[in-house]
Amino acid sequence: MNILETHQRFRRYCAIEKGLATTTIRDYKSTIQTFLKRTGAESIKDIDLPLLKEFFYEGKERYGWSYYRFINCYKYLKQFLEWCKKRGYVKKNPILEIDTPKKPKQLPRKLTKNEAEKILYKTLAYKWCYRYEGARNYVIIATLLY
Repeated sequence: MNILETHQRFRRYCAIEKGLATTTIRDYKSTIQTFLKRTGAESIKDIDLPLLKEFFYEGKERYGWSYYRFINCYKYLKQFLEWCKKRGYVKKNPILEIDTPKKPKQLPRKLTKNEAEKILYKTLAYKWCYRYEGARNYVIIATLLY
């Protein structure tokens, strides 16, 4: 069974039955086109574990995929193959045997000086129940910010 025809049915199913956004469906299409271009697979039966691993390894090593790009491709292909499995096009979903990379640790983004000053101003301008609450909360928030 031809992958492009099957994927077109899958995208139609996603649009009509699942009600997914057009941008999501466009991403599904882009992912399968990239997969077909880089692997040369033509039939659903061609998709096996070694082919999928090579696709993801090449994406990471040769094209420098970020963690998020890897996860999106993995997620889109997994959903497509699960749909194929439910319809009997494949016996099992080989992508489930591929481990996903660990999410990189990142520091949280910092506030700009202007944003921090706005927070402090709103703390002073807020109508607190008691007079001392404003000053106390201002000092607490200022300490946390700086």
